[in-house]
Amino acid sequence: MNSDIIKLYKQLERMEQTKEVVQLSNQLRETLYQNLRSHFQEFINIGHAIGFNELQEEMKKAMDLLEIQK
Repeated sequence: MNSDIIKLYKQLERMEQTKEVVQLSNQLRETLYQNLRSHFQEFINIGHAIGFNELQEEMKKAMDLLEIQK
């Protein structure tokens, strides 16, 4: 589902920025942020299960990948 939202968000970026397009883009952005916060909560729950040191190591790897993507 997130991939569909992301695709639509990217398509809207390329469109003429009418009031309706901007409003829909803002709604989609808020949905993406809500999903991101939900995923972070899942990460914390995983940390409770596998241990926070292991979770921290995995998050460091993810941050390294993020830096590469920039």
